[in-house]
Amino acid sequence: MKRELFFYFSLTVLTLSSCENISEQTAIGSPLTFIKSEFLFNESEVNVEILSSDSLILPDFAVYTIDILKDGSAWFYGHRQSQSDSLAYIIHFINNAAYLYTFADYPEVPFIKHISHDGNNHVFFSGFTGLLEYNGMGFYIYQPQDIELRNLKVICVGADHEENVWFSLNDVEKGGIIKTDFETWSYFTPENSPIPNRLIKNIEVDSDNRAWLSANDYVGDGGIIRVSEGSWKVFDLGLYWIRDLVVNTSGNVYTFIDYSLSSSLYHDGTYVMEYDGNGWKSVGSCEDPLNCPFGIITSNLSDNEGNIWISAFEPNSGPEMFLYCYNGYEWSKYETPGETIFDMAVDPDGIFWLGTSGGIYKMSPVQNKL
Repeated sequence: MKRELFFYFSLTVLTLSSCENISEQTAIGSPLTFIKSEFLFNESEVNVEILSSDSLILPDFAVYTIDILKDGSAWFYGHRQSQSDSLAYIIHFINNAAYLYTFADYPEVPFIKHISHDGNNHVFFSGFTGLLEYNGMGFYIYQPQDIELRNLKVICVGADHEENVWFSLNDVEKGGIIKTDFETWSYFTPENSPIPNRLIKNIEVDSDNRAWLSANDYVGDGGIIRVSEGSWKVFDLGLYWIRDLVVNTSGNVYTFIDYSLSSSLYHDGTYVMEYDGNGWKSVGSCEDPLNCPFGIITSNLSDNEGNIWISAFEPNSGPEMFLYCYNGYEWSKYETPGETIFDMAVDPDGIFWLGTSGGIYKMSPVQNKL
């Protein structure tokens, strides 16, 4: 039975004077030296699993992070849900096989929230004390020579279209954002750049090679930074807590608000913000917390046509989760496989890959519209 769905929108464009710095600024990062070393995995724990199903991959895994390359191969991060094997894995899916890598002699198993790749199919991972790279031949880690920075974990990572990689270090006192072409390493902090704080949580690069960064130091101060050809602009949006960023095929930027830090399941306010080049506006918000369009957002993506998708709990139905699609004008609602969705990605053929508590589901959500 279809459920009646309520959507409340607040489409007023915020005035630029209230949400961004008036002028753009330039910044020259502090130079750093990084040391490259091979990152070893436990060879005895590398396995190959031939898959019998094309629509459900690794059903005995909880998969938290997905990155799909243009050649159709993919990288995942997850845990096997077994009493005898609770290890964390980096998983390389290629030619209908999953190569499972466990961590050898690493002091603390990381949580990998971000996986990104460049034009050469080099793959980069967050979560480690240093930037982890897979270059097609093996895994390598880049760590700062500076002893005070060496033990800081990478929060997020993103590759641009000129073979530069951006990544951030997680520390309220020493953290910041690093840009590198692997010859030079530039470290940007509030002292030498316009970034408002040291905790950069997300990195996205648009088709014009502009880097978009989200910054949250504490609840209620979420803002966005745009970097374009060395020019930096800060949008002080004052959002509750920015969960993620995505750029669609039209170049519009979307940011998603995370209310999971709140003790309440119901929230009135903004859930999704859009930047169309002229200003920011709310495209998903509710005026009545008991009739919100969706609850806590767990993942998001932009599909190959530029539609924005999120997975979210529905506040008025307990733990049920649905997919919601925004086409630039309105939201629509879709069924899910029933598992909790942690991450989503779309492949070159337009098929969605959902990382869930019960494996990876490959599906075309259009067939499941409510």
